[in-house]
Amino acid sequence: FLVGEGNYERLSQAMNRQEHAIKSVTAGSNIPVYRICVGNGENQVRLRDLRSKVLKAKTLMPTNHKFALLKMIHPNRRFFLTKTELAILNDRLRTLQGKSGFGIPKGIDPTHAPRVSRRALRGK
Repeated sequence: FLVGEGNYERLSQAMNRQEHAIKSVTAGSNIPVYRICVGNGENQVRLRDLRSKVLKAKTLMPTNHKFALLKMIHPNRRFFLTKTELAILNDRLRTLQGKSGFGIPKGIDPTHAPRVSRRALRGK
């Protein structure tokens, strides 16, 4: 679940970027990403209803039936993860959290200023 708070139109671009980052980390798996926008407006869920919305949401994925009749009767099936798949997914998402932020700058470390000797400063 991808949860955001605020104006739905303004959040859509940020959610698109975050969903793209999640999909790139979890490549190869068919894990669905559900978007929930918290607020009081249209296309939004109230904060007090957020828990029930998440619990009621069913993760469904399309079935791959060979027969058209079975595909019409059962178009979707529940999506489940095994313990090992869940552990792998958690590790991948943890790396995504670690990737966010600024990288190490090239060149001189800005937090450690070079120490200049007092004798060198006297001539100035």
